[in-house]
Amino acid sequence: MANPIAYPSAMVVELVGITPIYLNALVHRRLYGIKASLSDRLPEGKARIFDEGDVLGIALVWALFQSGLRTQQIRAILNQIGNTREADAKHTARILSEWRNTDCLLVIRKPYKTSGKQRWKEIVDKADQHELGGLMEVHKFTSALVIPMGETLDDLKKRIAALSKEK
Repeated sequence: MANPIAYPSAMVVELVGITPIYLNALVHRRLYGIKASLSDRLPEGKARIFDEGDVLGIALVWALFQSGLRTQQIRAILNQIGNTREADAKHTARILSEWRNTDCLLVIRKPYKTSGKQRWKEIVDKADQHELGGLMEVHKFTSALVIPMGETLDDLKKRIAALSKEK
């Protein structure tokens, strides 16, 4: 079995475009199941070392955050796509990578009331660019957000592959 390629924090910041402070917060808060998988297996050390799956999970959460979603919504989306009770960005990114003909995530926000308070529920659907209009017609929504995840993850995989060839 080949050794996985190690991605230190500085390389993750460069690959994903995330800020070092936000990367640190993702790992410390443990809200999305993000961790430095390789450094967890190594002897005592201060450097965080991520594997490819970790990097894809970080990119997914960062893209969702950059699109305007916040913690509760991001966790709901990760749970819905990953079919899990605990948010796991690495697992969800792997599932998204396996979806075929999916250019975008369509996040539909539907209102509902509990105890007299207005709340929102996020419903996630996958779409390619050609069927977006049809999907938006099917869903009766108050608001929708289209996030180009297919291209984001594909681009990141290409850059990771290029780094792998350099090593």
